[in-house]
Amino acid sequence: MAYPGKKQEAPAKQANEVRVLLVQPDEAEAQTTKRLLSQSPTAPIQVTRVEWLSAALKHLSEQSYDAVLLDFGIVDTHGEETFNLVQSAVARVPIVLLAKPESEASALQALEHGAQDYVLKDALTSDGLETAIRKAILRKKAEKNLSYLAQQDHLTDVANRALFRDRIVQALARRKRKPQSIAVLRLGLDRFTQINEEYGQEGGDVLLKTAASRLRSALREVDTVARLWGDEFTILLDGMAQDADAKLVAQRLLNAVAEPYAVGAGQASLTASIGIALVAGDKVSVDELLQQAETAMHKAKGQGGNVYCFYNAADG
Repeated sequence: MAYPGKKQEAPAKQANEVRVLLVQPDEAEAQTTKRLLSQSPTAPIQVTRVEWLSAALKHLSEQSYDAVLLDFGIVDTHGEETFNLVQSAVARVPIVLLAKPESEASALQALEHGAQDYVLKDALTSDGLETAIRKAILRKKAEKNLSYLAQQDHLTDVANRALFRDRIVQALARRKRKPQSIAVLRLGLDRFTQINEEYGQEGGDVLLKTAASRLRSALREVDTVARLWGDEFTILLDGMAQDADAKLVAQRLLNAVAEPYAVGAGQASLTASIGIALVAGDKVSVDELLQQAETAMHKAKGQGGNVYCFYNAADG
């Protein structure tokens, strides 16, 4: 259950500096593009230029960039699948296309597939190029904010029910292509109703937010924690090395929840009950997994809480 490594850190940025990855095969065109970007009147633009898509993907996996400036000729040559590859690899980075006039219609279509803007090569100016890049960065930020609001629980800042279901669907699809261990956990806080009455709604909200933060910190980035409703959460363990890893994670989650909570001038104690449903076979549905995990969670609560239980067919 190792945690993935972090991207390499690039040198410290200057104030308002924008880092751009330029993907342009033609040397003369690339020199023109870099010269225009160097004339930015508002803030420095640092440009890293590569010739080919493979080099661009490597750079993006190792360093952070504010925008990608992509020669649309690469996409035209290799087809729409090439752009989809770029888009999936740089989903968090805005893309501005450099297109020839005869490719403008295709460049417009690329905007529907995730690019933020395009500029025509025969009309390049320093101001126009910089404006397109900065607007693309703002558009991408707005898109991410809207997507975030639609997929997150407003109180705890973890995923909501809709995003969680989507993550399970994706995990099950990947499992069909490559066998891997997947588990869905249902976690309910023990006796939270009484605790909420003791500390009031404001105190209860503090406990929920703190518990959610601890759950998220106890997981890998590839895993997902979501709040279903009230004091119940679900967790997706995606791509475990083996089914037995679910035990280790469940115990880690129980330990995290059981740490004391600061509420007002005092401290509160919480425990949790966890039900675990392991994915078996290829025909299991999202609803079946959620129901199995819920059944196992109630079994854990029936044992007094602060434990985890696995679902088995005998549970009904």
